[in-house]
Amino acid sequence: MNQTNKKSTALRKALLAMVALFFGALAHSPATAAVFEGQMVLTTEPARTFDEAVAKAVHEVKDGQPVYLHLRVPRPLSNYVYNWRDVHNSLQIEVGSEGNLREHYSGTPIELTDEEMKGSELHIPLAPAVPRGKSYQSVWTEVVGGGRPGTWHNEIRVLTYPDVNRLDVPFYLGVATLTADVGAGIDKYRSMQTAFLNQRVAGDPNTNQIPAKVGRADAGLAATIQKQAASALGAKLDAVYFTDDGWYDHKNAIGQVEYRRTFAAALYRQNDRCF
Repeated sequence: MNQTNKKSTALRKALLAMVALFFGALAHSPATAAVFEGQMVLTTEPARTFDEAVAKAVHEVKDGQPVYLHLRVPRPLSNYVYNWRDVHNSLQIEVGSEGNLREHYSGTPIELTDEEMKGSELHIPLAPAVPRGKSYQSVWTEVVGGGRPGTWHNEIRVLTYPDVNRLDVPFYLGVATLTADVGAGIDKYRSMQTAFLNQRVAGDPNTNQIPAKVGRADAGLAATIQKQAASALGAKLDAVYFTDDGWYDHKNAIGQVEYRRTFAAALYRQNDRCF
């Protein structure tokens, strides 16, 4: 087969895959919407293996209960990761409405470690979440802690983004339902979200002496940060560093953008101390 025919065959396969994904996403049942490569469960306590997690699986939590994600796939995770300009060796975690893949409340890329990519299981704390790189978001506490009290039937999904060179890789790797029974309030999840954001901005004091430089400059936004910081801290900032390359959109249940978010870090002196 010559190179032209090879490209045509690959293009046809890619188009068929895109059509399958489009019509799959229109379905209301996860089972009919996509072929799930792996298995996934959620727990309220850590588990070292997927089999251990299965025995502890839960489908409902109350405000402030821990949430852990456990995924098992048949191949090493290195077979599923995707790479974009600002994220590498990543999968995607998202929260949406139970049984409807079209409803996507929030999502985040999660960059895997070299050790994680060698294995076929992934164990991630979602609440309280632990910062993992500059793009990672705490999606569960963001959605529930940023919402309102009630009983919300959600599902958490892990997916990837296949390309023309990896048509054997499915879009969705796993899904698990999780109802948030938070009729009595969301204060604890909201506090978890605030703590995550503060920890993410602060970084690890042992290694994060100066924020990592990203390819972004926004003099207008930096000036706004300077002004707001001066009002809040009573001190002038010595430097502002953007730690994100772009904006992250938070959407509601019908896909409308409610607000946009980006991150920056600042350095300032106060009483002969650096912050």
